Amino acid sequence: MGDVVLKAALDIGSSRVKAILGELSGDGERIRVLGSTEVVSKGVRKSKVEDVETLSECIRTAIEKLEEKTGKSVKKASIGIGGDHLKSVTRNMKFNFSEDEEVVKEDHLDNLYELAEKETLSGESVIKKELYNIRVDNSGILKNPVGIIGGSLEGDVHLITAEKAQLELLVEAVNRAGVGVEEITLNSYASAQAILTQDDKKMGVALADIGEGSTDLIIFKNGKLIYSKSIPIGGMHYVNDLAYMFKMEKSDALKLKELYNENKAEENIEMKVGEEVRSFSIQSIRGLFDARSGDIVNYLSKALEESGFKGYLGNGVILTGGAVTMAEVVEELAKNLNYKVRVGEPIKIRGMVEALPSYSTVLGILLEVLEKEHFKIKNPEKEVIKEEVKAEEPQEKPKEEVKASEGKEKKAAKPKVEKSGIFDNMKSWIKEFI
Repeated sequence: MGDVVLKAALDIGSSRVKAILGELSGDGERIRVLGSTEVVSKGVRKSKVEDVETLSECIRTAIEKLEEKTGKSVKKASIGIGGDHLKSVTRNMKFNFSEDEEVVKEDHLDNLYELAEKETLSGESVIKKELYNIRVDNSGILKNPVGIIGGSLEGDVHLITAEKAQLELLVEAVNRAGVGVEEITLNSYASAQAILTQDDKKMGVALADIGEGSTDLIIFKNGKLIYSKSIPIGGMHYVNDLAYMFKMEKSDALKLKELYNENKAEENIEMKVGEEVRSFSIQSIRGLFDARSGDIVNYLSKALEESGFKGYLGNGVILTGGAVTMAEVVEELAKNLNYKVRVGEPIKIRGMVEALPSYSTVLGILLEVLEKEHFKIKNPEKEVIKEEVKAEEPQEKPKEEVKASEGKEKKAAKPKVEKSGIFDNMKSWIKEFI
């Protein structure tokens, strides 16, 4: 058994910076959270970095608190990125083999990705990618074309890109805090890792992560990531609305929001603002919140319509993020989205006091990087790429045995991968440690 593996993750949001440190046992069988912390975030607005130095100080504070809490030194961390600068595009790519016919290999699938990535703009970086609707020659859609003989390979490549400038600013802020960036992932994908089941992803589901500065939407179908979008509206807008409506500072508006949540049964609530005690109508606050929730409903409905996958959501819409702690938000979305709607909470694992929706992203980032470490431990001679382990290249067979055009699909040779059920069915495994 090897040494335990320690991994840190950062969720750098518009209102809070969350840091978490996790541990994977040397045999790759057990994980636990050693500690987590959060601090006020400054220098970020609507998920975009505006002041690198200020943000780096916030990150440094979060890391120092995490180190003090766990007694461990944090030199590297994985991070997520979100914001409306992200783009989700799907491109149909096709190429012909150099010979008349060849056996499809894993490298050929990589070629489809490379062809799609060449079409991205110079100012964009690919954050996530997915391949589906794969065909060899004129075959039907193939789940795994490796091992099939054909003259051409075609597939739909889904790319999620981020502005390089924003990505560089985010990395710079982390580096200035004295921490290296180990992995970069998509915030909404990370939240999905922490919340969604395999059934959700297979049946079709939209996950809406309502953060403070933005709402990140991600859609899965048949186990594949098929769409992603970030909407520039989130939890902080409720506070901004209170501040504007009642002519107060944001700090007072935040207190009013908390006071409202504690006294919803009352007709009015009183609060000291500056030097005077003011009275506020519960009904007027609720009306304001409902109006803002209506905006989120409209944004989400439009995004779902634009995605083209509106009719594929067998498991409906799942809500997460800090704003879903407000019952009014959930009620309005459930009433007006025209889908079955439920709140999704992240997996609770050993070491976590409670699983809060606001921790979905940072926990998902941690789980994603620990999953990769698990596969490295279980398969030391296999190269890990993104969400899968490369298959061993199959031995070439006589062409007449496996021609795709004749509809004789041949299963790819499978590597000897021992998953032990651990991240293969992550939620079932983690439940053992609740």
